[in-house]
Amino acid sequence: MNELRLAELDADNLAGAIRIPPGVGEKAYVAPVVFSIAEAYVTPTAWPRVILDGDTVVGFVMAN
Repeated sequence: MNELRLAELDADNLAGAIRIPPGVGEKAYVAPVVFSIAEAYVTPTAWPRVILDGDTVVGFVMAN
C-alpha cells in the first residue's frame, strides 16, 4: 500500500469512485457512491473526495 491521500472528485477519478461497491453488510444502510455524487452536484456545500492509494481510487467520502 502506498500513502493514502484525499483528492477532489474530478473527471479523472469519477469512474473509479462510481465502481466502489458497498462493503459487506452495508447495502441496506449505505447509498451507492453515484447517489452521493448526484447529491453533491445539487448541494453547494457538499465536499466529495476520493481516497487514493497511489493513483488508484480505494474509497469515497463526502462531508457537508
